[in-house]
Amino acid sequence: MAKSHSAESFDNMISKVLEKSNDNVMKLIDKLMDRSNESLEKIIILSNNNLEKLFDKFDSNVTKLIEKSNENVRKSLAHSENILSKLFESTVIRMEALGNSFEQAVKSMSEAVTESMGQLLTTVAALSTSVSECQKQVLKMNETPLIESMTRALWAVDQERKDEERRASNVIISGMDMQPGINDEDAVSTICENYLTLKPQIVKTRRINNKKPSRPFLNARNDVLQDQIRYPAACSPFVPRNMNRTLRMSLANVRSLQNKKNDLNLFLSEYDPDIFSVIETWLSPEDRDELILPPGFCFVRKDRGTRGGGVAFVIKSSVHYKVVKTPTKYSHIEIISIDVFSSSTTYRFISYYRSGGFDNLAVDYAIDSTQCITMLCNGNVNCLLGDFNLPLIDWNNYSSPDNAIYNCFIELFNDLGLHQLLMKIESVQRRFTKAIPSIRHLPYLSRLNSVGLQTIVKIWNALPEEVVSSPSYAIFKTKLLTVDLRNFLQIK
Repeated sequence: MAKSHSAESFDNMISKVLEKSNDNVMKLIDKLMDRSNESLEKIIILSNNNLEKLFDKFDSNVTKLIEKSNENVRKSLAHSENILSKLFESTVIRMEALGNSFEQAVKSMSEAVTESMGQLLTTVAALSTSVSECQKQVLKMNETPLIESMTRALWAVDQERKDEERRASNVIISGMDMQPGINDEDAVSTICENYLTLKPQIVKTRRINNKKPSRPFLNARNDVLQDQIRYPAACSPFVPRNMNRTLRMSLANVRSLQNKKNDLNLFLSEYDPDIFSVIETWLSPEDRDELILPPGFCFVRKDRGTRGGGVAFVIKSSVHYKVVKTPTKYSHIEIISIDVFSSSTTYRFISYYRSGGFDNLAVDYAIDSTQCITMLCNGNVNCLLGDFNLPLIDWNNYSSPDNAIYNCFIELFNDLGLHQLLMKIESVQRRFTKAIPSIRHLPYLSRLNSVGLQTIVKIWNALPEEVVSSPSYAIFKTKLLTVDLRNFLQIK
């Protein structure tokens, strides 16, 4: 029993201790809570005070910063206004100086133009005097037989021009089969009626290589290429004579014969040249002569082997000629040469092509070309034809640009004593038929001095229309004799 009582007492003691401890802990916690609340209140009050001070200080700093920025902006604006004012003043000063300079320049130019006009008037007066002297020389020439040949030459040139204008609307139709009992005009009319939307007006028809008007079999009433284009030997002033017959020469840069076969046939039929120098044939060794040329003509040609280039002579079968061999070391030069024989002399014709360019390779080619031409020009009479691609040579003043290639050829012409016959060549158009007007025969007019020729051309252009439009040379000559050239040209 004693032991049991002791255990209960111990439990009671522990309970009391725990209760007392709980009371003490609660009191302690209450005290801590009270102190914590007091501390928090103090901290909050202190924080509020600090924040108020911080905001006050921030407001003060921002205000100062804004005031300082405004002051800087005012200073910048004032500085900018000062700079703009100075810039405007400087611009005004420069504009005034520029205006003064422009005024002085205009004044100087006006004085220079006035002086130049005075010199020009003096030159024109001197030129008028020279023209008067030339016109007087023309009147003196009227007393010699030379005026007869010159007027005939001008007449022939004008007739050729009119013929070319008349043939400008010609059309070539290829692939037509010959049909018995149907003439050319009816056949062409049928084609136009059946296959063309716009019906052309057919004036004349003729088959290429048929020099006479077509008869049944091909019985067209007219000839689109009349024989008037063939200059008679008795009145043609453009060609040299060989045993009382005409030797007709022509030259053209055709830029490919392959696609111009019909045009070539038309040209050969129309102009009937004895020797035709063709530049830039664009042929290859595989192209056969008989597939390009019509009957009655033969080829002497040198093909490039690559695209472009090539030179050739198209020669009528009746011409007696011999091919001149070019030295092997000049085989790279596009040049061919033939000799044509007459009873008294030998004519050497040389056809040459230079593709252009002025680089070092072109200079070497030009030097080799001049050496080759010099070796070939050993005939009795030498005629050098072709396309040298030297368009800036002034043949009237015998001058050219100062470069190696031009100088090389000018020296060649001087050394060989060659004389330019055609002072102007019109550009060849893409179509060969369009190029026909640019082809000219070698004119005998080059034997005249240049002043006399130019004056004769001026006289021709100044003649009245009723004289120029005479239907024949005989009527033209009769009307020309009625014109008083001295009064007509106002020669004193």
